[in-house]
Order: sequence, then C-alpha cells, then structure tokens
Amino acid sequence: PKYYEKDPTPIVSLFYFVFFGMMVADIGYGLLLTLATGFALKAFKLKPSTAKNLRFFSLLGISVALWGVVYGSFFGFEMPFALISTTSNAMTILILSVVFGFITVLVGLFLGGMKNVRLKDYTEAYNAGFAWVLILLGLMLLAVGNILPGMSLLVPIGKWLAILNAIGILIVSIVSAKKLSGLASGLFNLYNVSGYVGDLVSFTRLMALGLSGASIGSAFNLIVNLFPPLGRFTVGLLLFIVLHAINMFLSFLSGYVHGARLIFVEFFGKFYVDGGKPFSPLEINTRYVDVENHNF
Repeated sequence: PKYYEKDPTPIVSLFYFVFFGMMVADIGYGLLLTLATGFALKAFKLKPSTAKNLRFFSLLGISVALWGVVYGSFFGFEMPFALISTTSNAMTILILSVVFGFITVLVGLFLGGMKNVRLKDYTEAYNAGFAWVLILLGLMLLAVGNILPGMSLLVPIGKWLAILNAIGILIVSIVSAKKLSGLASGLFNLYNVSGYVGDLVSFTRLMALGLSGASIGSAFNLIVNLFPPLGRFTVGLLLFIVLHAINMFLSFLSGYVHGARLIFVEFFGKFYVDGGKPFSPLEINTRYVDVENHNF
C-alpha cells in the first residue's frame, strides 16, 4: 500500500476466508486440506514461503469445512443436517451470494471514503465513497420494501435516501468545480451505478462454483454406486479417490483464483491504491545455508 494507506490485510482476510469456503463448501474436502497441510508443516522442513502458503491453505480448509456444514456436503454426499441444500435451495444461495457482494461493495466504498477523508479530499470522499454507500443502501431498502410483505414503509425511505444523495453528488460536483461544467462529471459519476450492478453480478460466482463442485462430486458418487458391491469396494474405491482428487483440485483452484479476482477487482477497486515499497532491511541470505544456534 501507499504510505498514506492502511494495510487492508485484516479486512481482506475475512472476505477471502468466506469467499473461498463458499466456493468449495465440502466437509471432507476442507478437513482433508487442513489435515494434509498440517501434516506437511509438521513432517517436513520447508522454506518459509512454502510454509506460509501451507498455513494459508490450512486456514482456508477450516472455511471449506464450515461451509460444508452449512450446505450439508461430505465428499459429494448430502448430509441430513444441511442448513441450505445445494439441490433444492439454489435461489437462497444466489441471494446469499449477492448479499455478500453487496456488503463487500459497501465496505470497499466506505474505506475509500475514509481514505479520502484522511487525505482531506472531502469532495471525493463524498462523491466516490459515502454518497454511493447511502445510494446503494437506499436502493436496497427500496428493493426489500417492494419484495417483502409488511415492509412497505422502507420504500419511501429508500427512494428518498437514493434520490437525495444522487442530487448531492451533482451539487457537490458543481460546487467543487466552481462552474456549471461540474454537472457533467456529476452525471458521469451517477452512471457508475451500472458498474456496481456488474459487481453484484460477479458475486454470483460464489453460488455457481459452490453448486458445480457439489454437483460434480455427487455425479462421481453416482458413477461409483453403479458398480456391483464387490467392485464398489475395489475398483470403485480407487475410482472414488481419483475422481474426488480431480474435483478437489479443480474446486481449490477455482476458489483460489476467483476469490482473488473478487478481492482485486470488486473490492480493491473501491479504495485501494498500490505502488508502495515494502520495507526490506539488511539480512543474512540463507538460501543455501542453514544457521543453527547451539547454546553451550
């Protein structure tokens, strides 16, 4: 990060933890990932960078297992304690994905506003941060009031919250430009609402990848179940391991890549400006040397 920015790692870690787990979401896959990485950390002498990555995936395995409990999935088998079923509650998972996306966008816009306040750029703090937080909250209240019965009171609140802050962006743009041409930049700013809609659509991948991994795992189990009893516990068992190893690899790769994409594009794009230089103190290069301390 730049010298005037705060390190976003504590916030990013929470979002990434949720995203990765939701896109893999299997108790067996999560436990296996955590146990395998934990064993590697204990049994082998690894480079610091390799050990760091293994600790990273060990934590992500916990998220995968927790989301597996929510979806009730264990190596593709649907467990009886599922809170949200991947077979019958796809729309619920879709709504949950969009809600997580909405929260991510709001947090990113708020952090962007706070960054500009620290820089004393109050116009940008309002126009590109706080105003859009209030506009999006207003649109959310408007949608909830129209969808849920008995919540119609939220409709006028949401409508006026969005309208007043949209007008506020236009007024602030004109005042900051000190001429009427600032109206054009304000209108262009309001056009960004289409970009925020695109951001929310991007978060549907949380649902899509979670459902695809569960469906593929279930299909593999169905294939193995076609074998007769004797073959099921010989060739079928070997096939079960191979097929689920493939599904795990694809699921972990998808969760890793798409989780990073949601962070770098949909989240960082709202507030983060990189370009800072990491602190690199003088140190002993031990790439080819192991240093041992002996106390006599």
